[in-house]
Amino acid sequence: MLNFEKLVTNRTKALSKFIKSEYKCAIDIGCGTGADSIALTNNGLSVTGYDTSLKMIQKAKLNAKERSLKIRFSDSLVQSISSINHSKYDLVVSLGNAVANIHPVILKKIFRKVYKLLRPGGSFIIQILNYNSIRKTNKRIVNITRGKESLFIRFYDFEKNKLNFNVLKVNDNDFHDYNLITTELYEHKGNELKTLLSRAGFSGIKLYSDLNKSKFNSRLSKDLILTAVKLN
Repeated sequence: MLNFEKLVTNRTKALSKFIKSEYKCAIDIGCGTGADSIALTNNGLSVTGYDTSLKMIQKAKLNAKERSLKIRFSDSLVQSISSINHSKYDLVVSLGNAVANIHPVILKKIFRKVYKLLRPGGSFIIQILNYNSIRKTNKRIVNITRGKESLFIRFYDFEKNKLNFNVLKVNDNDFHDYNLITTELYEHKGNELKTLLSRAGFSGIKLYSDLNKSKFNSRLSKDLILTAVKLN
């Protein structure tokens, strides 16, 4: 939803706070169009980005090529990475609410895989919306933005045990011409994610409200950031 260049600039600066001098290789889970992968590369890391959407991967490759950056992108599942790559990475990130698209059973497997992929001392960073706050405010409309010829309305459908995120695209010149995309979100909470990380083997798990490491408030924070470390 942000201008791509602005997003890359902001992410490059924010992620620099989490990158240790000895870090060399990183994985970006749910890389989308590549903003975070580019930001990690700007910080001197060798990056592989994963996303299950081939169209997203194609756009990510184009964005990297336009910036003359060598980034490997794959539309395969991160769980399928060969065991020969275990303990080869220093940092794994999953930002932009990507984990909200993943069923808890699959997420459990991904966390275990990430633990195996990291070197001792490696870190895992997760960013997800704070669904405690979203449920509390019960605000359906996320935002309304205008493109060149279209109006975009982003909104939630709240149900007791289900949350849908919708994007309604309406033609500016003909309101009868519209397209609605609906995605079911999994409302992973802080304690749930912390438990899954701990059971996967991670230690030093911390919760923040943003990438500036501000204190997390379950009722008020817009985002939830979790960081975890593989000690051995």
